[in-house]
Amino acid sequence: MGEKKDWSAVLQRIGRLLARFKEEKLTTDWEKKDLLELQYAFASLVSEIVQYVEETERKLVSRVELIDLWKEDKPYLPLTKELFAQDHYRFYKQLWEELHDLLTVRQHADDLYFRVSITAMQLLFLIHVMHEANIIETPKKGNLFRFISRHIGTLQQEELSYESLRKKFHATDRNTILKVRRLLMDLVNLINNRHL
Repeated sequence: MGEKKDWSAVLQRIGRLLARFKEEKLTTDWEKKDLLELQYAFASLVSEIVQYVEETERKLVSRVELIDLWKEDKPYLPLTKELFAQDHYRFYKQLWEELHDLLTVRQHADDLYFRVSITAMQLLFLIHVMHEANIIETPKKGNLFRFISRHIGTLQQEELSYESLRKKFHATDRNTILKVRRLLMDLVNLINNRHL
């Protein structure tokens, strides 16, 4: 059926726009361009969905024509019958997965995304240390990267790539380590001064 569209990634980008608008602009600070950016993102998504539905409808009509070519009274080889069925199964399974992804309702975007005021490398090292200390427990490190890439951004980067996070997890430079150590010391001082 072609390349599978990642609808959740498109919705996440729009969700980040919404979250940023709510966080920064939902006062008197908004400008027309902010609303136009949201409008364009939604219009583009709806246009893609309409295009996807039309293309899927054409594929389904073609699939009916293909099924009609099958002659019940013709003696096919068993392998031919098996291959014909497998092809149809793959087609309908992929269609079901695409429609499932498209129609699955997830939580509101505003509730899922936030930004941190440190760099991506500092965040990654901080999480690395918490994972090493068993503060964060997960059966797979990939879960950490997936969560961060879907739900956390930095002031410098709104979208953090899963692949980039995975590659950089063990490649922390000394400068980043020192900055995270300073951050942790500042947090200890904050606890001592304000909470004890």
